[in-house]
Amino acid sequence: MEKPIQHIETEIALVGGGPSALMAATFLLDAGLKVRLYEYTSSLAKKFNVAGKSGLNLTNSLEDPSFIEMYGDDAAWIRPFILNFNNKDLRETLLHFLGIETYIGSSGKVFPKEDLSGARFIKLWIKYLKGQGLAVFTHHKFIGWIDDNALQFEDRSGDLITVYAKKAMLAMGGVSWPMTGSDGNWIDSFKAKGIQLAPWQASNCGVQISADATFFEKWNGQFLKNVQLSLNGKSVKGEIRISRYGFEGKPIYHLVPEIRKELRKGDDCTLSLDFKANMSAENLLKKLEELKGNSLSKTLKSLSVHPSFSMLLKIYQLDYTTSVDLVKWIKSFPIRVEELADIKKAISVVGGVSKEELNEDLSLKKVPNSYLAGEMIDWDAPTGGYLLQACFSMAKTVADSMIEDLKF
Repeated sequence: MEKPIQHIETEIALVGGGPSALMAATFLLDAGLKVRLYEYTSSLAKKFNVAGKSGLNLTNSLEDPSFIEMYGDDAAWIRPFILNFNNKDLRETLLHFLGIETYIGSSGKVFPKEDLSGARFIKLWIKYLKGQGLAVFTHHKFIGWIDDNALQFEDRSGDLITVYAKKAMLAMGGVSWPMTGSDGNWIDSFKAKGIQLAPWQASNCGVQISADATFFEKWNGQFLKNVQLSLNGKSVKGEIRISRYGFEGKPIYHLVPEIRKELRKGDDCTLSLDFKANMSAENLLKKLEELKGNSLSKTLKSLSVHPSFSMLLKIYQLDYTTSVDLVKWIKSFPIRVEELADIKKAISVVGGVSKEELNEDLSLKKVPNSYLAGEMIDWDAPTGGYLLQACFSMAKTVADSMIEDLKF
């Protein structure tokens, strides 16, 4: 005997319990709307919680238009969302609704003043939202639409629930860190509606580089500090971590869009690594002349160049018989990229629902009363607070549109 389908009615249904959903719920509840949130896993914002363990970086303090330019090829598309709800608006919102003050760190990243873990931050937010009337339902898997206002879910016991909502926002994530619930299990329901999807690709991830196993065994976990990576005219300074397979860290993450383009073309992808980003080639050459006669290891130590440099010289079979040669390799070492790291370990992804499937308010053209936000849309952003800010900004845009449409 088939189990009966449960029918629920609500004004707003939020699908997915990440940062986008929590931000949308904040404004929707404040407008007096009835909101129900459906989450696939056992708890809300698992990926946010994991990311927050290394520091709760909520946004970045960079001013417009420089802030928006950080989104690269997607800057024009993201621009209206950021202008509608920017980093200053976010900080004011957290203070107004949650009483959470923030501060700007030395690198421009924005953090809570109180030493909050990701778990504590989410707990405070959810407590506030439930106090405002948010109804939360975990272990509910979205399986598709019956019509423009009817979404169907399967609960943990296999029962089907149909939710009739005047408006719905779906923010179910991509396919990075699938252990947190971002596993793309919603794809088939979108394909069934004829919604175009772009293939998933890793972003904000490490790269596998051309080097032998001995190199990685020897230097795994070591950091190359105060270096600069360049590709196709774009340069990023920072710190690189040598991993068991290649390089990780901000300079890599911020160049992934360019690396991805090169790899997609099938071209040889070679990064230029500057081991002494804070010293000019001219000054470096003068310093080398003073150190003439020293061994390579002593010279590198005197220059504060990481000792892995000498091993890379041998692996890449580069000549360094003169000071000019050595300066050239220190200032512009050619690092060959083989491929991006495993997409499941990437901080974020590109791919998912094509932007052409969305209206300006992020509603789906093929399902007009449903909106999207967050990583399930095909867009990209670097780390440093830009990913979260865009998710928050999209959520605010969606909430504004819903509130406007539901005004009596």
